[in-house]
Amino acid sequence: MAVAREAPDLVLLDLRMPGLDGFGVLRELRLKPDKAPPVIVLSAKGMEEDRQAAIAAGARDYLMKPFTVAQLVDAVRQQVAVPS
Repeated sequence: MAVAREAPDLVLLDLRMPGLDGFGVLRELRLKPDKAPPVIVLSAKGMEEDRQAAIAAGARDYLMKPFTVAQLVDAVRQQVAVPS
């Protein structure tokens, strides 16, 4: 998985992807929590159950599409130190 090789500061993750879906990625990241970056899920799935499941699986935040750039920037700033 690219996350393990690249060691990003943050992952923006969609739940719907071909092959391994977003929940599968979250499960993989939880195997090494000390090395897992914070994850913000971006999804068109707007059910509260989906948000709760993503947070329970390890996501730090959940933004429902469509979201504004300001919402995304705020979510990112809450997860990583952004120089001003």
